[in-house]
Amino acid sequence: MINLYLLGEKAYFSLKSISPQYLITINYIIVGRDKNVLNDYSAEIIKHCQENQLRYVIQNKTIVDTGSDYSIAIGWRWLIKDESKLIVFHDSILPRLRGFNPLVTSLINGDSEVGVTILFGEEDFDKGDVIIQKKIHINYPLKIKEAIEVLSVLFGEALNELMHQLHSGALKSTSQDETLASYSLWRDEDDYKIDWSKSADYIKRFIDAVGDPYKGAYTTWNDYKYYIKDSFAVEDVIIENRVHGKVLFKKGNSYFIVCGSGLLRVDHFFDENGKKIETSIFRLKFR
Repeated sequence: MINLYLLGEKAYFSLKSISPQYLITINYIIVGRDKNVLNDYSAEIIKHCQENQLRYVIQNKTIVDTGSDYSIAIGWRWLIKDESKLIVFHDSILPRLRGFNPLVTSLINGDSEVGVTILFGEEDFDKGDVIIQKKIHINYPLKIKEAIEVLSVLFGEALNELMHQLHSGALKSTSQDETLASYSLWRDEDDYKIDWSKSADYIKRFIDAVGDPYKGAYTTWNDYKYYIKDSFAVEDVIIENRVHGKVLFKKGNSYFIVCGSGLLRVDHFFDENGKKIETSIFRLKFR
């Protein structure tokens, strides 16, 4: 028997993808909630449990295992005791990007591939032996919501493969190569702020990577936050006295903002509540 610890969209689609033959092996589904995202998919997970007569509990803090053979965590962000029986889904191609928000970091960096790794949980996060790994090629521009949808398919495939291994008693794993390890840091409010010294291509990827379901990228002018949901990297011009963050052109409703290299076109700004900000001011310098 297994427990499933589920939080978020990838966890929900993984649950939906489980073949009916494996549902009887599920002991409990522990449903996580996260107030920091627009939709944590807890309602969808609960509804699916109810429709399929799956036992579930709602939890968002430290869990004590209930005696199942294995605990499987997908999208989970809290401590689960008894690491010897814990299997974790991680949305990067380990050992690269251990840690927090690896998919966001991968998209910002412009990686050509994203993936999922299933591994044994250990006291040191994301260092356990790898059971299953899947990856897929991606193209840009790509918003985080679209990337999550693509990755959710991989998560579902990987979960069914894992369930098959557990059911057949043929669970195999390999150790990670520590010489290839890298880490992705947790993000706070400051990490959603645009750094205009970066290239326009980088900033475009950044805006796309931290949008819905996350808080979104913002910049400031006169101590007010201006959120940007969509942007376009456009061809650069020669600027003799380049100052990143300044608006160079305003054409219609479009602002062309100077970046470290390149220009970024922004057609709309929004406040913290998602309301569009209307302004006719031309001389803006964003920080």
